[in-house]
Amino acid sequence: MSIAEDGLIVITNPVKFRNDIQELMKLNAGIIREETKLKNGLKRILNLKKEFYSKDSIMKGFKIDDVDAANVVLTWQVKSSLVVCEAIIRSALMRQESRGAHYRSDFPKLDEEKWNCNIYCSKIAGEMVLFKQNVKEIKGPLMGLLKEHVKPEHRREFE
Repeated sequence: MSIAEDGLIVITNPVKFRNDIQELMKLNAGIIREETKLKNGLKRILNLKKEFYSKDSIMKGFKIDDVDAANVVLTWQVKSSLVVCEAIIRSALMRQESRGAHYRSDFPKLDEEKWNCNIYCSKIAGEMVLFKQNVKEIKGPLMGLLKEHVKPEHRREFE
């Protein structure tokens, strides 16, 4: 098993994981999202995460000096991507509306009353937990500045 100086376990084929992550995000959490695909994407990302940390994917029998620097970098990228992609998919599932670049075909309308909030992710007891917090109203001189620089609101055909 190969462990870098910072304790990172280097996997044997990080390119395979990176490509799998890119493909599953493209197919399941792309521009147009819907619950079935998002749930499928979450299931697949959790399976990849499990595989990534399994003993079968870890490099065996190498000294730290033998570890390819590119594999160390790619391993870090894969590790980060697994967390970020899980957060993206879980957040997209939680937000049952369309807002900005987040478009849900099963929830095409904006819902200011319920979803004028930010979604945050946290790790609690080893699990990703999501919570939402209402967006704070902007007041004072900053509000005037924003009004001067905000693009005009556009209307989508389906609204």
